[in-house]
Parts: sequence; structure tokens; C-alpha cells
Amino acid sequence: MYKKRAENFLKCFGVGSSYKGYSFCSYSIELAVKNPDSLRYVTKLIYPEVAKKYKTTSGCVERNIRTVAEIVWKNGGGEVLCGAGGAADSKRPTNSKFLKLLAYQVAPEIQPLSAREQEGVVISNYYKEKAEVLEKENIELKEATEWMSDMLWELMKNRW
Repeated sequence: MYKKRAENFLKCFGVGSSYKGYSFCSYSIELAVKNPDSLRYVTKLIYPEVAKKYKTTSGCVERNIRTVAEIVWKNGGGEVLCGAGGAADSKRPTNSKFLKLLAYQVAPEIQPLSAREQEGVVISNYYKEKAEVLEKENIELKEATEWMSDMLWELMKNRW
């Protein structure tokens, strides 16, 4: 069930089954659901297990998951995953953070975020709200500037 959810999520953001990382990510989520603590030790618990199943190396698993994370992030998956408990950044998170966010998205009942990660969400939300206020002010200033410019042109036309 969780494997299918992970696969559907990845497909929504442009990662199809032709990517090796697609299978690696979905199996990683399966492992994470069975043992949520494995998300704390991705390189020691998840990568070797995935590598063993797919008869490859841990380095290959890491590289392919990194590629998948990059594609998901570039295609807007970051906003969806951040709603699952992460701080939105323009750059891709680490593989372990990506797998953790993906796991929380497809299996929200597993272990919640640590206090430090929750603090990051609060800080991120604070700056997001500040950015929204600044954006509104920016739009108002732009409109005022355009109005002033139009008024100056009208005054200049009437003077000549």
C-alpha cells in the first residue's frame, strides 16, 4: 500500500519507472514504514538493504535517490512535501531528509518530526508570512508608482 502511494507521488512529479531511483525510493519507504527508526540511519540501514535487493551498491542507491529528489524538487514536489513537515527551500534537501519527507507524506502515521525539525517548520512559516506581506507591499508600491508616472505624463501633456 505505501509502496504504491510513494510510486504515485513520484509519478505526479515527473519520476517514472524508467528511473532506477523510482524503485529505490518506493522500497526505501516500505522499509521506513516497517522500521521508522531506519530514517535516522539512512546510509547504514536503508541504502544497504535497497542495494541488496536490487543487486547494486549503496553508492548507486544514494546517487539514484539523489536524482529522483532533484527531479521532484524541480517539478514542485517540495511544496507538497514541506506541507508534510519540512522547511521549504529552493534547493533540494539531503537524501535522508527527502526520504523522511516522502515517508511522512505517504505514511503520516509513522514517527513525527523531531523538535528541531518542527522548529524549522515554525521558522519557515514565519518567513513565508513575512514574504507574503512584503509581496503585497511591493504590489501596492508598484501600482502607486505607475499612477504617479501616469499623472506626470498627463501634467506634461497639458503644459505643452
